[in-house]
Amino acid sequence: MSIEASRYIFYPYNPPAENYRTFSYFTPDEYPDIALTADECDALIAYAKAIDPHPGFVGAYLNVDEKIRSVVSHETGYNADTAVIHDKMAAAFNGANDHWWQFDIWGMGPIELLHYTPGGHYVMHLDHGPRHQVRKLSGICQLSDPEDYEGGTLEIVVGETDVHQMPKQRGTIVVFPSYMLHRVHPVTAGERWASVIWAEGPKYR
Repeated sequence: MSIEASRYIFYPYNPPAENYRTFSYFTPDEYPDIALTADECDALIAYAKAIDPHPGFVGAYLNVDEKIRSVVSHETGYNADTAVIHDKMAAAFNGANDHWWQFDIWGMGPIELLHYTPGGHYVMHLDHGPRHQVRKLSGICQLSDPEDYEGGTLEIVVGETDVHQMPKQRGTIVVFPSYMLHRVHPVTAGERWASVIWAEGPKYR
């Protein structure tokens, strides 16, 4: 089942050889119609700065624990300013899901625009859990230029010990099942902006 979006929805997906069934990424070089442009990233960051922030929550009851997750979140929904990230993320979800997993998907959750400053991080975790049983796929977009910060690497664990570093190229969208372990290493200098959205569907049985 696909997420309804714009013209991007039927963009053909031919994953490069280095992509694994357990995750997929869409870089501007390989997928210019899915990845965000620099101007689109700049516009989203500017939009986020106008939204009231809240600390990044962890766990089932919206707890704040900066030892686990240290980030400022600007949460929003679908509107004229966020249509581009919503539609392109839908295209990434649809392409990867149709090719690899064929999960039942009924739509997308809210959009989080995340701001990491030095020390900002998220320890190893899952996006799927008791409060988030409808999350099927996680989608993360790199909004910052990698030259603007140090650290802040997104890593995904495949199996028990196989750790993969995701591309930092600006505008890249990474998609993976929400039950997979992943983390964001601490930012050591500069600022990192990213966006996260979840594709949602019926609970696993």
